[in-house]
Amino acid sequence: MTFYVCTELTIATRLVIYLVQGHQLELTQARLYLTWYFLALCAGRALFALLRLQGKHFFWLYCSLLLTLLSFLMGIYYHPGFFALTGFTCSWFFPTAMDWMSAKY
Repeated sequence: MTFYVCTELTIATRLVIYLVQGHQLELTQARLYLTWYFLALCAGRALFALLRLQGKHFFWLYCSLLLTLLSFLMGIYYHPGFFALTGFTCSWFFPTAMDWMSAKY
């Protein structure tokens, strides 16, 4: 859960700064990537609120963590557009974790 919270906060608060200083993007273009991140996060949350993930909770939690890490690294090393994908891949982690905890406790 800590990894998820840190990832979401890091991207939400530092992505624009990183893209402007690290990738020398224009401020408006960096803000656009942050907007796409939040749109992907919102779309993922809406989608997974309607769809029930089949299988074990841990499988989906690990998938979310691995895909988020992969898209985060792809955003750093290849193209900043992958940061938007990070919003989608981490979108189902929190609802799935809450569902797992409510079932367990």
